[in-house]
Amino acid sequence: MFTALLVIAPLPSLLSSVDRSYALRSALVFPVLFILIALGLVEFTKYVKNKIVWLGVGVVYILLIVNFFNIYLFENPVYNTEGFAFSERVLSKYVDLASNDRQVVVLADGAGALLKQYLFYTNGYNSVTEGEIRKIYRDEIFSFNNIQYMSCDANVAILKDSVIVSFARAECGNIPEDQPHLSISQLSDGGEVYKIYDDTVCGKYNLNRYPRNISFNDLKVEDLDEFNFCQQYVMRL
Repeated sequence: MFTALLVIAPLPSLLSSVDRSYALRSALVFPVLFILIALGLVEFTKYVKNKIVWLGVGVVYILLIVNFFNIYLFENPVYNTEGFAFSERVLSKYVDLASNDRQVVVLADGAGALLKQYLFYTNGYNSVTEGEIRKIYRDEIFSFNNIQYMSCDANVAILKDSVIVSFARAECGNIPEDQPHLSISQLSDGGEVYKIYDDTVCGKYNLNRYPRNISFNDLKVEDLDEFNFCQQYVMRL
């Protein structure tokens, strides 16, 4: 049975037909590793009887557990935020602020998914908007209130006084590279994820060049006021 599990466990990852893989596809490998660890401990107990050695093993094991929880609970939420689409959450907050008095146009792939995230983080989906949102997804015209989500290659006229947010790559939106803009950046390395043109929300503040001094309270993006949101998540490169 163990041999069969050892053979079957890697198959989900080996047979994957997509360009990216995920840890959960290799989840069947975990029982194999647990069994091997257990066998190793059993053999270890047969040959090592010294209590001091066992105490040392226990201390090392506890330190490893503490280190794991430190990585998982404190480091991972910051350095792996893009694994949970955190920049889209920041984008939703910015768009919500900017759309109060301007039209906002978002140029990025996956317009429908971005609108879903906006609706989720702003509680925009309710009994009042249900019919309108159903029509939006049926017609695949992702325009809601003052916000319009379009693909990077969309050939649509954009109003002159609109705030434009584009995915940070040269071919998205065909906007000149030297045009002044603000940025939504990754927390891990400060790399640009979205560019903001004709900003009306954060430009009046003294912004940072890269994310820094992020606290746990800052990760509650929706609860931040305008000033603190801009200070932590909108950059002036």
